[in-house]
Amino acid sequence: MMVFEKEFGQRYRYKFAGTSVEQLFGLDLQGELLGTNTLPDDFFERVTREFQEVEAGGAPKLSQASLPYAEKAHKTVYRGLFGFSGEDNPVSRIVAVVAPQDIRVA
Repeated sequence: MMVFEKEFGQRYRYKFAGTSVEQLFGLDLQGELLGTNTLPDDFFERVTREFQEVEAGGAPKLSQASLPYAEKAHKTVYRGLFGFSGEDNPVSRIVAVVAPQDIRVA
């Protein structure tokens, strides 16, 4: 699970990135700005666009994708993006839940 906090413009910071995210991606992302790590440009642009869709429509966005790193491109994950807002604010946080497709719950 990851929590992104919206900052200036359309920039998002990893406010929280769980240990399973670090294991899955091989990076400690907590505190980093989205796009300042080793994300490929096309993935960064897609995620930014998806965040904007969540902000605009308010509905969660569910998808399936391969991890954005060449050495892990074989790993497919399910992703859910959920927008949260303050009392009278527009969406200011996005929670991302990422789960490897090959993990099943009985």
